[in-house]
Amino acid sequence: MTVKIALKKKFNKNAAACFYTEYAKSVTCKTIPAAEIMAMGFDETDPHDQYVIVKDEDGSESTFRNSYVDVFIF
Repeated sequence: MTVKIALKKKFNKNAAACFYTEYAKSVTCKTIPAAEIMAMGFDETDPHDQYVIVKDEDGSESTFRNSYVDVFIF
């Protein structure tokens, strides 16, 4: 599946500054406590502890703060 993730406040359908993959295997939303996110090496947390996790077919994984992005699956 193809996934495009853009910043909510800056979304523009022609924006080049976004995460885009044509090789997504899955997209999930998960609650992760702030302490766990910080232990994973992130320097910022989501205010509601909600994260979008995109897994690609090659096994790579990307994590985004759900409160700050829009996710488009097509």
